[in-house]
Amino acid sequence: MSRVKFLSKIIMVCLMTMLFSVCSIGNAIAAINDDHKELVVKAYEKLFALKSYHMTLETTGSMSFLGQTMNMVMNGECDAQVKPMVAKNVMTITVGDASAKNEQKIVQYIEETKGQFAIYSNMNGHWEKQSIPQYNPLDEYANYSKAITSVIPVEETAEVAVFAVTMDGSYLKENLERAMNSTNMKKVSFSDELFKNLGDFTYQVTINKETATIVKSDIDMSGILAAIGNNIANDKVVPAEQKSIIQGVFSNTRLATTVVFSKFNNVDKIVIPNEVKVNSLPTKLI
Repeated sequence: MSRVKFLSKIIMVCLMTMLFSVCSIGNAIAAINDDHKELVVKAYEKLFALKSYHMTLETTGSMSFLGQTMNMVMNGECDAQVKPMVAKNVMTITVGDASAKNEQKIVQYIEETKGQFAIYSNMNGHWEKQSIPQYNPLDEYANYSKAITSVIPVEETAEVAVFAVTMDGSYLKENLERAMNSTNMKKVSFSDELFKNLGDFTYQVTINKETATIVKSDIDMSGILAAIGNNIANDKVVPAEQKSIIQGVFSNTRLATTVVFSKFNNVDKIVIPNEVKVNSLPTKLI
C-alpha cells in the first residue's frame, strides 16, 4: 500500500470519527454540574432534537515527503434530515502540489435503511453505491461524559460563545477503532497498537447565545495523526531505516476541519431520485 493511499485511509477514518462524534454526542451525555460543560451538553441536545439542518464542511490538509508537499482542500454542503437519516452532500475536493492540482466534484446521497447506511456517490460521471453498518455513537458511548476532562471558555462576542472541549484519548481510540470496523477497515493490516497513546484531544465548539445551539465545530486532527505515525514507526514489522521517514511524514501532516450548522428545521424534504438508486453500481467503500 502506498503512503498516500495509507494516509488517505487514516484521514478518512479520522474525519468520519470526528464528524460522527462531534455531531452526535449530545443525547449520550448525562447532566454535568460544571456550568460550562452543562452549557455545551444542552447545546448539543438542542442541535440533535432538530428534525433537519444544513451543514457546511471545510477541510484542509497537507502531507510532506522528500521535500514535496501535497495539499488537499475539501469544501462541502450538506442538507440532512434526522429521523430517518437522509442527507444530500455536494463536495469539491482539490488535491495537488505546487506544480499541478486536480479538482473533483462529488454529489452524494446517504440513506438510513434496514440497519445500514446506503451511500450513493457520483464522482466520475456515474453513480456508485456503498453500504456500511449503521454507526451510531449514541448507542455505543453512553458514558461519553466521563471522557470529558474539561470545557474552557475561549472567546465570547455579543452573538456567540466559543469553548475548548477536551476529552480523554482512550475514548478517541475506541471511537477510531469502531469507525474502522464500520467501514471494514479491519481487513487492512493495521497493528493493534495503531491507536495507542493518542493523548487527550481538544476541539472547539461555537454556541449561539440567543438560541443556545451549536453552530460551529473546529477540529484539528494533526496531533492525532502525528501520534498514529509514531505508533506505525514503532511497530516491530517496520524496518529500522523507514522509522524516521514515517515519523517525519506524519509529524508534518496537517488536517483540520470546520463544520458550520444552519437552517435549523428549515431544510426542504430530501428525496433520492429513483434513477440514482436504479443506476448505482454496487462497490466497496474501501
